[in-house]
Amino acid sequence: MYKAIYVFVKGIKDIKGAGVKLQQIAERRYYRDSESTVLNALAKINFENAAPELARMGNELTDKVKILFKELVRPYLNDPELVRTMAVARRTLNKHLRALKPQQDGGD
Repeated sequence: MYKAIYVFVKGIKDIKGAGVKLQQIAERRYYRDSESTVLNALAKINFENAAPELARMGNELTDKVKILFKELVRPYLNDPELVRTMAVARRTLNKHLRALKPQQDGGD
């Protein structure tokens, strides 16, 4: 998520950035929001068959990241130029989330 927020804040090539520091806010909120998910997964996990619980936790964390991203960029979408920036940043976010997916699906 950090890279996607960075793209939204700084922009990329000829795409305008928002110019506000959201990375630290995003990081703090992500850790605060995800702590209970991780702790619940560790409490419920069957270590002999951990894959289902880890997959559930991964899906839940992915959903939290997407929701957090939307919440952080929403206030800046009144500027029409930032709508394009948000689309590029969201594409970056989804690309990085997809890169993590094979690890969650049982890749060693």
